[in-house]
Formats: sequence, structure tokens, C-alpha cells
Amino acid sequence: MNSSDEEKQLELLASLKDQAIGEYEELRAENKKTKEECDKIKQERDEAVKKLEEFQKISHMVIEEVNCIQNHLEIEKTCRESAEALASKLNKENKTLKRISMLYMAKLGPEIITEEINIDEDDSSTDREANSGSCNSVHCQQQIKELRDQIITVHEEKKTLAIELENLRCKLVEVIEEVNKVKEEKAALTTEVNKQQKLLEKCNRVSVLE
Repeated sequence: MNSSDEEKQLELLASLKDQAIGEYEELRAENKKTKEECDKIKQERDEAVKKLEEFQKISHMVIEEVNCIQNHLEIEKTCRESAEALASKLNKENKTLKRISMLYMAKLGPEIITEEINIDEDDSSTDREANSGSCNSVHCQQQIKELRDQIITVHEEKKTLAIELENLRCKLVEVIEEVNKVKEEKAALTTEVNKQQKLLEKCNRVSVLE
């Protein structure tokens, strides 16, 4: 082999070496960029998971609050029904006592008998007033209205949280898919870097032998 051929081979090896070094540096830079993107996506994933946990916690608290309000409303309803039943019973007993009283009073004089005629009308009026008082008291109706408003508000908040939770889950799925994609790209880049590094080492060994 003459000197001219040796020089051409050396030039070719030098060219291949420079090319391998250039590709290696490009792959290193691209690998670094991919790693940074992967770290960023992981951070977004961690933040999404944290928000998801917070929403789940808030959702659980809202459900407990709704159950508590509903139980309170049921207790209020039971108390009101019991009060109405007691008022009705007392009115009936009062009606009976009035009749007995009037019968005894009738023995005292005829002028008392005329009052007995109006007992039924008075009792009917008393029953209506008692029922009205037990069912439509301002305090009772105000408490029921407040509880209903609270239930409506809590249900609306629950719906909003459910929508946000679903959106967050979709975002988390997208982030996981992106992370997997980046991992695949990183693995491919690592394989290519190793390949170029072996080629570079081979070129260096050939240069040393020459």
C-alpha cells in the first residue's frame, strides 16, 4: 500500500470520526432535551395526582355534608309530624273536656246551653288554627327553607367537583401516555447513542493502530 492510499484511508477515518463525534454530540443534546421534557411531564403528572387526591378528599367531605343535612332534614320532618299529631290529640281532648264542662254548666242555668251550640264551630276553628300553627310556624318553615337551600348548594358543588374530577382524570391519562412516549423515545436515543459511541471507539482504535 503506497502513501497516497494510506493518506486517503486516514482522511476517510478522520471524516468518519468527525461525523461520529458530531452525531454523538447531537444525540447527547437531544437526549438531554428529552430528559428535561420527561422531568417536566413527571412534575405535571405529580401535580395532577395531587390535585386528584385533593378533589377526592373534598368530594368525600361534600358527600358527608349532604348526608348530614339530609339526616337533619329527616329529623326536622319527624319532629314536625310528631308535633302535629300531639297538637291534634290535645285538640280532641280539649274538645271532650269542653263538652263535659258545658254539660255541667248547663245544670246551673239555661243561659249556658246556648254556648254548647257553638262548641263545634269553635273547636273546628281551634283545630284549623292549631294545625296552621304547627305546620306553618315561621321558625319551622325558615329552618326547612335553609336546609333545602343548603342541599341545593351542596348538590351543585358536588356536580362541579365531579366535572373537575373527570377532567383531571382525563388530563392524568394524557400525561401518563406522554410519559410513556417520552420513555420510548429516550430508550431509542440511548440505544443510538451507545451505537455511535461504539463506532467512535472503533474509529479511535483504528487511528491508534495506524
